[in-house]
Amino acid sequence: MDRTSLINPVSLLGALLVGEGLLTQAQLIACLMIQKEEANSVPLGQITVRCGYVSEADLNRVLLMQQEVRSTLIDEIESHNQQPTDLSAVIMVTQRQQALKRYLLQLGVAVVLVAPEQEQRVDLVLVDQHSASTTAELPGAPLIGLLPSGSTGEQLLEWEQQLLSGYVDHAREQRRLRAEVEKEQQYAFLVQQFSALARRMSKSTTKEDMLLQLMTFVRDAISVEAGTLYQLDQEERELIFSIVMGPHQEELYHKRFSIDHGIAGWVARHNEPLLIPDVQKDTRFEQTFDKKTGFQTQSVLCVPMRANRTTLGVIQLINKISESFNEQDLLVMQIAAGVGTMVLMLDDTKLAVPSLAL
Repeated sequence: MDRTSLINPVSLLGALLVGEGLLTQAQLIACLMIQKEEANSVPLGQITVRCGYVSEADLNRVLLMQQEVRSTLIDEIESHNQQPTDLSAVIMVTQRQQALKRYLLQLGVAVVLVAPEQEQRVDLVLVDQHSASTTAELPGAPLIGLLPSGSTGEQLLEWEQQLLSGYVDHAREQRRLRAEVEKEQQYAFLVQQFSALARRMSKSTTKEDMLLQLMTFVRDAISVEAGTLYQLDQEERELIFSIVMGPHQEELYHKRFSIDHGIAGWVARHNEPLLIPDVQKDTRFEQTFDKKTGFQTQSVLCVPMRANRTTLGVIQLINKISESFNEQDLLVMQIAAGVGTMVLMLDDTKLAVPSLAL
C-alpha cells in the first residue's frame, strides 16, 4: 500500500474545516452523508459550498492548507519508514521538491542542503533548465540529473520515477567505482609506509627493537590509547607481554597469562582476527585488568601473527581515539602482523628483515 494513502484527504479536509471554525461537526456529518448518497462523485469541498456552509474563498484557503499539512504528514511518515540511505542528493528544481524528496528516500537517497563554501561530497544533483548553470559551485564531482520543467501534482508519474531511478543507479555505480579507486590508493599508500618501516627496521640489531618500531608505527598510524604485542609460548600455552605501549607498560612487561582467557587468548587459540567495537557486550572480554588498574577498555582490534598455520603471537590495540576501529585499521593490523611474524622467525645470529612482497 502507498504510504500516502494512509492519509485520507476527505477526512483531513473535514478536520481542517471544523478546526478553522467553518463547519460544525453536525454540518460535516451531513455533508459526508450527501457525498455518500452521490457515490463520492462530488468532492466534499464542493458539497460544503453547495450547501452554503463554506464560501469558495474559504474553501480554496483550506485546500491549500490541506496540501501543506498532508505533505508534512507524509514527510513525517517517510522519515520513520525510509530505508537506510547510502547516497546524498541536492534538489535544485523549482517545482515538486517534496515529491522528489519522498521518492528519493524510497530509493535510499538522502536529500541534503549544501552551501557552495562547504566541502560535503554530493552524489547526485537534480536540476531543471533554470538551475543547471549553478551546479559548478557544488563540491566534488556529482552526477547531474536534468528534470523537465512544468510538471505538476503531488505524485510523480511512472516515467518520472523511471528517470529518477536511472539517475540514482548511475550515481550509485559512480560512487562504487570511486570507492574502488580510493581503496587502491589507500592500499598503495600503506605499501609505501610499510616498505619505509621495513627499511628502518633492517638497521636494528635486535628483534625487540624491530618489534618496538613496528608497534610504534601501528599505534601512531591508527591512533590508539594502548597496544600490545604478545609472543606465544606454545609449550606453556601462554601469551607473553613482549611490547607494551600505553598505561602500566612497565608493570605488564614480560607478564604471562593463559590463552584460555581474554580476547587475545581467543585470537591465539582460533587463529582469527577480532574487531570488537564494544567489549562490554562481548563475553570473551575479561575485566580483571580494568578492575585492578582503573583503565577502561572500550574497543579492541586484535590479530594473530602466524606462519605455516602456527600462531607465533598476537597484536592487540585498545580504544581507538576519536572514532571506531574499521576495516582499514584491520588491513593495517594484518600487514603489521605479517611483518611481526617475519621478525619473530629471524635467526638471532643474522638479523635482517626480508623485503615485503606487498
